[in-house]
Amino acid sequence: MEHIEASNGKTLTGGCFCGAVRFEASGPWTVQCCHCSLCRRATGAPYSWNVLMAAGQFRYTAGSDEPESTIAGASSDKIKRLSCAKCGCLAVGDAHGYGLRVVPIGTIDGINEANEVREELRPQRHIFYANRILDVRDGLPKHTLLPGVPGNEVVTEK
Repeated sequence: MEHIEASNGKTLTGGCFCGAVRFEASGPWTVQCCHCSLCRRATGAPYSWNVLMAAGQFRYTAGSDEPESTIAGASSDKIKRLSCAKCGCLAVGDAHGYGLRVVPIGTIDGINEANEVREELRPQRHIFYANRILDVRDGLPKHTLLPGVPGNEVVTEK
């Protein structure tokens, strides 16, 4: 997986809506927009914008080692989506099948500076674009599956 280093050695912090679940994470990480049906249903959006990092780079700083609630029906054998038991906010995905943590962009503190998304948090690609429900014309690579997976193709914008 291609990574982008956190600029200036920054650490990401964030958490759920009510603050009961808090976390921090360090680079390297990758940022991508996922169009798979599980992400769409879990977020209620056309696609999810996530920061992915190795599980060892992520730790909870408030709350238990894992949020108490798992979103029913939005998990698979590869990823478990964890939400706060108090406010219900989707806090993090545990992609145990890949050894990754999937952090929704909206849970990260200070994602924008002067109304611009911080450079290190801008998406690098779209994944599972073959499952999209709308076309996105942003100039980013659009993978039908995941980069490096047999059968993956990069879709050209029209």
